[in-house]
Formats: sequence, C-alpha cells, structure tokens
Amino acid sequence: MVSLALVAWPLQASAHSPIEGLGAFYGHLLHPVTVQSHAMLLTAVALMFGQQGRSKARAGVIALGLAFAGGLAAATTGASGTFSVSEPMFLLGALVVGGAVVLDLRVAAAVVVSVSVATGLIIGLGPAPATTGMRDKALGIGGVATGVLYLTIVITGFTISLQKHWQKIAVRVVGSWIFAVSMLVLAQTIAGPAKRVAAAAVGFLFG
Repeated sequence: MVSLALVAWPLQASAHSPIEGLGAFYGHLLHPVTVQSHAMLLTAVALMFGQQGRSKARAGVIALGLAFAGGLAAATTGASGTFSVSEPMFLLGALVVGGAVVLDLRVAAAVVVSVSVATGLIIGLGPAPATTGMRDKALGIGGVATGVLYLTIVITGFTISLQKHWQKIAVRVVGSWIFAVSMLVLAQTIAGPAKRVAAAAVGFLFG
C-alpha cells in the first residue's frame, strides 16, 4: 500500500486549484482529497481528534475552522506577505500527528487546539483559489472551506463512534500508514536538494 502511494504521489501539489469541468465551488470542494499531502494531514488530525473524545474533538474542530478561515483570508487578501507554505510542512505535520495516532496518545486540550491552529493556518495560507472574477473566487473560497471542514468533521465523528477494541486498532493502523508514507515522501523531498548540493560541492572541489 505504501509503495502504491509513493508511485501515485505527484511531484508538485496544485494547491487550491480547481478541477476542470466542475465549476468554481465543486472544483475546490474536492481540494482536500485531491491534494495528497493536505488529505493526509487533515485525516491524521481528524483521527487524533476522534481519539481524544467528544469534548476535545469539538474544541479542535472549531479551532481548526477559525484558523483555516484566518489563513485563507490572509492568503486571499495578500496580508500574509511573503510567507508561503511548502509541501514539507504538510508532510512533517502528517508525520508528527500520524505518529501520535499510532501511539494513541491522550493529550491536553491545549495541545489539541495548538495542533488545530497550526493545521488550519498552513492549509489556509496555501495559494488562494486559482479562479478569475470575484464571484468565482468567492465560490472557490467557499468550496475549499466546505471541503476542509466536511472532511475533518466526518472523519472525527466516525472515529469517535468506533468504540470496539479492534476498531481502535484499525484507527492506529491508518495512522501508521499516514506516518510511513509521510516519512518516505518527506525523505524523498529532502533528498533531491541534498543530492544537488552534494553534486555541486563535489564539482567545486574536484572539477
């Protein structure tokens, strides 16, 4: 499964880009599941929410939604300045949170909220919806926001409902898959520039 995920992983993630033919709203609605790094991070965070119980999960979802709205507003209006998010940020987040899911860690509400805010901000601060015109841009923003919140709420609620021991083990297995894929893809992402730097250094020293 991990091997198949690595083969299917795109070299570049087209953040907040619509799917052609679906329109501005529905094209962006599917964004959280069509950009793999975003999908893995959101899935890992939602699984972690579900493991924490209903009260902490509710706080986490609300914090994520507010942070995402703030990040998206900053990216859309240009208030974020030169700050930009990159693929390794999503992968590192999925790696850390996926590891917490595997270990079935119980954390304080403050930690849940902190993870929520960080996740919401980096997803929201991605490139603004790639649409032209105020109407399509507004529909695109609404689609992305709906997709992010819907995916998070559904997975969180489903995880909370899993009370049998084997079901909880299954959640941890999904977390281990997210952890493994994130680690391998992150290693590949880092290895590329490292190889180029090493080659340049060797060429400088011995060329």
